[in-house]
Amino acid sequence: MREQSKPTLPSFIGQEVLINPFLRTRQAGIMAAVHHFDASTHDDTTVFAAPRQWKNQFK
Repeated sequence: MREQSKPTLPSFIGQEVLINPFLRTRQAGIMAAVHHFDASTHDDTTVFAAPRQWKNQFK
């Protein structure tokens, strides 16, 4: 799309659900990765917040 000078945003929600871990916090793989990062994650709120903290610590 960029090669054709067409906008790439906004994206479609279906695509975002596939690529955005913040929209997939209830999936087992995301939950396991988040729990590995922060063992105190136990509910929707903490599982949603943990990837943000994880991202903030990325080096």
